[in-house]
Amino acid sequence: MTRKAAKDEERRHLELMLRTLGIYTATRPADAERPDFIVTLPNGTRVGIEVVRALDPHTAKASGGLRRLSAEVRQGLTRAGVLACVEMRIDEEAAADLSIAPDLLRAEAAAVVLLTTSVLGSEDVLQNGEWRRFCQIDRSYEKMMGHRRLHQRGLGDLQGTGVRHLDAVSIRRHTKVVAGCTVFGRGRGAEIVQAAIDEKARLLAGYRDCGADAIWLLVVGSSGIGGALSVAQVKGVTFHSPFDRTLFLELFMRRCIDLETKRADVV
Repeated sequence: MTRKAAKDEERRHLELMLRTLGIYTATRPADAERPDFIVTLPNGTRVGIEVVRALDPHTAKASGGLRRLSAEVRQGLTRAGVLACVEMRIDEEAAADLSIAPDLLRAEAAAVVLLTTSVLGSEDVLQNGEWRRFCQIDRSYEKMMGHRRLHQRGLGDLQGTGVRHLDAVSIRRHTKVVAGCTVFGRGRGAEIVQAAIDEKARLLAGYRDCGADAIWLLVVGSSGIGGALSVAQVKGVTFHSPFDRTLFLELFMRRCIDLETKRADVV
């Protein structure tokens, strides 16, 4: 992501925070470098606001794997002349592994394209836009209990299709080529919020040089990737922060809260 794109994203997050909190400013937040923005509140108070994403390196790696896998499937379907919508689901650890193993990622994408081509070439029932869904069947459970897990009944089996890393694939006919991938997993919670606060706390003295009356930190929970952070994961947790106000923005439900904090010395 370019610096301009990153700045635009930070501005969107800041403006969402202001709307969510009901803070309507007469002037547009001014771009700054340290901190990211200067906001003049309705009462005339000037606030410097730094924006930071709560992301750990593993989750970031998984995100890259998702984008590349989706792109490879779209390109493969386009080359094959297959108009389809394909939805994939993968564990965040597997996504992270694929992100650093391009040969495995391309092989997985090729298997999905082959499966899609096969399904659409043989399934008349899909003419009206119905989904054909596949997953990795839990064979040990099926053998032990004599039947599949409830949520896996009626689904196709990915075993033998060449799809090895994805947990689930859903396919239907479409008017254009569409492919996307979602990730699941436990991710990390409050500790990556504290890590984000600590990272910016080291720069607080420089932020105060901007001359604002107060310095706020906005921590943005990850969204659209495994372990996306929600308000529920940080509510009731006490964080160490030297900032005048430390806020948390949940992107998925568009909620923003003040984090409970103890004063912390700058590292």
